[in-house]
Amino acid sequence: MFSDFFAPKLQFGLFEPGLLVSILTIPGIMALLISQHLSPWETPKRMVGAIALLWSIVGSIAATCTTPILAIGAAGAGMILSLICCRWLWNYYVAAPIMIAATVLTLFFGLGWGITFILSLPISDLTRSLIFWNLGIGLLTLPLGFVTLLPTQAYLLRKRWHRPRRSLDPIPRIIYPKVSFHVPCYAEPPDVVCATLDALSQMRYPNFEVLVIDNNTKDPNLWHPLEHHCRQLGSRFRFFHVDPLPGAKAGALNFALAQTAPEAELIAVIDADYQARPDFLERLVGFFDDPTIGFVQTPHDYRDWENSFYLRACYWEYMVFFRLQLACLNEWVASFIIGTMCITRREAIEKAGGWAEWCLTEDSESAVRIHALGYRSIFLTETFGQGLIPENFQGYKKQRLRWTIGPIQQIQQHWPLYLPKPLALPSQLTFWQRVLEISHSLGGMQPAIALLNLPLGIATLVSIIHHQEVIAIPPIVWIATTVTLPAIIANIWLTYHLLGCHRWQDIVGALLASISLGYVRLAGSVLAWRWWQPLPWRRTNKFKALPDRLKALEAVKPEIFIALLFLVAASLVAPHATYQPPDLLAVVTVGLILTGMAHLTAPLMAMLAEAELHWDRQQKSSQTP
Repeated sequence: MFSDFFAPKLQFGLFEPGLLVSILTIPGIMALLISQHLSPWETPKRMVGAIALLWSIVGSIAATCTTPILAIGAAGAGMILSLICCRWLWNYYVAAPIMIAATVLTLFFGLGWGITFILSLPISDLTRSLIFWNLGIGLLTLPLGFVTLLPTQAYLLRKRWHRPRRSLDPIPRIIYPKVSFHVPCYAEPPDVVCATLDALSQMRYPNFEVLVIDNNTKDPNLWHPLEHHCRQLGSRFRFFHVDPLPGAKAGALNFALAQTAPEAELIAVIDADYQARPDFLERLVGFFDDPTIGFVQTPHDYRDWENSFYLRACYWEYMVFFRLQLACLNEWVASFIIGTMCITRREAIEKAGGWAEWCLTEDSESAVRIHALGYRSIFLTETFGQGLIPENFQGYKKQRLRWTIGPIQQIQQHWPLYLPKPLALPSQLTFWQRVLEISHSLGGMQPAIALLNLPLGIATLVSIIHHQEVIAIPPIVWIATTVTLPAIIANIWLTYHLLGCHRWQDIVGALLASISLGYVRLAGSVLAWRWWQPLPWRRTNKFKALPDRLKALEAVKPEIFIALLFLVAASLVAPHATYQPPDLLAVVTVGLILTGMAHLTAPLMAMLAEAELHWDRQQKSSQTP
């Protein structure tokens, strides 16, 4: 057997000291980050001192293991690597080079330790082979994750930003480029859209028009009031009812592009529920004085969420992406259009070929083609308009399904742009634009990639149970768990602190909201590969939701079913596990139970939304005379 061949040549524990060193840096890194965000300090001497102190402490603790020379050597290697990284990470907090060094050490020593540990186990060749296959699939996305570590975590690690993040001060201009607002509508509540148009009529900018495109709405009671309201607002407002019009929102935007005034240089897209600030144009149009700017995007934001636990949970879950993660990409000119509160250079979108009617995220897809033409973009962290959060969980799920599928469709269409330059289609995409766009798309694909592990995981469990194998959990795993868990909690707290979310109940709510979307992300990552059947574009419902508990539970049937499957699987594995001390099957049992409970957060969120809708309806009925 191959294990008999390798085992004598490998010394179990050779990689363990180095792995221990890298694990023990985690709390130190988080402590440094929190201290620097709350009380910023940064000088070269302090950086070197912090690096030396942290690795010295880690090395001293790890030196208590059976091979202290290896632990001290790993700590020394980490300190040297951190100091080297400081030379090109001068825009980052001192925690960043330490994190890079610790990540490199973890990958190196962790992989070595994992292979050594698996080869040393007294298990059958079948079980060992299955474990290695699981490990191999788990490593598929590791290189991309490592490359994008700094850009995607820059909101925590970066101390200086060089590209614009705030709007311009309004100043008198000699020339005011004409802006054409495009407001696509489909079966929207008239009062919501009219409020959006009223806000646009208050723009403090002398040269703009508003095109309202109502596509495919069958009920004239929904679009007639909009047509009448546009007439009341004056000649700047033009209304179009087009039925039939293919292409959903992208089709409506392409139609609007064809109807835009010839002299209009800029296109501003506003969703039907977004109420824009009066200074939206006067503070953003100045960026387009630079002819290389293709679009300027401001974040999604929302209104009327403060008095609802469910809506607060959704709101803070949204904000991690829209205010922190997406804003980071701006530094690498890799942000993208997110559908509303965006101004695009007309020339750029027309040269790119208009809006993609085949893609569920026609907004972010257009950014790929605009960047490929050589235009640059700007993402601002400042809010200039607020929309509505879906009031029930079904609407929240539909929205996230679209946002998951769209980026995968983008990489299916544009992958030739992302190849190494000698092989790629001609474009002006930079290295980081290629890498971060791949990361954006593969983020949606990760649940499907993880799904590939499911048959192997089941086969591995069956093999362990069949051979009656006991795989003891080594001490370093318990150390890693003990050290990592508080650091993860600290990371979550710091992330929401930077957002301005300071209440623990809101943080917990946001985490519940994020976890409850697990099935949606999985479904989207699988449905995106259904080439033989086009996926419909589903709008976010903006009508006032009515409570309907049966319908709400119907919408989360898949999550309930999956939760039950995991809990049944846990009950089947549990009798074969050893609990004193816990072995691998005991840990798997706990993992299956936790995964099942995670899927039950979806019905929990659905019921929370329903309870609040019911309470809101009761309050309004009690106030009605």
